[in-house]
Amino acid sequence: TGLSVSSTGIISGTPAAGTAGEHPAVVTATSSAGSASLNVSLWVVDPVVSIITGSTSAVGDPITVVGQGFSPASSIEIWDASSTTLLSTIVSDSLGNVSYSVNTLSTGVHEFLVKDLATGASVRSLSVTVVVFPTISGTLPNAIAGTPYSAALTVAGNPAPVVSISSGALPTGLSLSSA
Repeated sequence: TGLSVSSTGIISGTPAAGTAGEHPAVVTATSSAGSASLNVSLWVVDPVVSIITGSTSAVGDPITVVGQGFSPASSIEIWDASSTTLLSTIVSDSLGNVSYSVNTLSTGVHEFLVKDLATGASVRSLSVTVVVFPTISGTLPNAIAGTPYSAALTVAGNPAPVVSISSGALPTGLSLSSA
């Protein structure tokens, strides 16, 4: 839908939305001298990509980007659009589908740009936020009544976690700082 063939053999127009995929046809040229036919196959690409691992991921955990509607068996570039870094060039399958997993992203918000090198068509994914999940570790030495006390726990994460007492209570005179 949206394309037509002229009497001189030019196929033109604008493929309609929703027509992605393979469109086989037989084109025939006819004159008073006879006719000739040609089997043709036209692919309409309408790429879409998504992230199937969710909108938040930890550094080092795999993030999988999947797409469809690309040129079949063509080179496809996968970019980290947030840092304009080419992550990989892969080949789409015979139906124009792609799947790519990456687990080396830094913390922050990332979008993926997937580009079909056969057509130049490109599409961005939704964003995924890569985080370092909070960790807390350490042991507390005994406190001595009437003696100043200070002890540090090791807290890490990105974004920086907020530390609080989630159950129980500290003894009177002691408090937990944001550090």
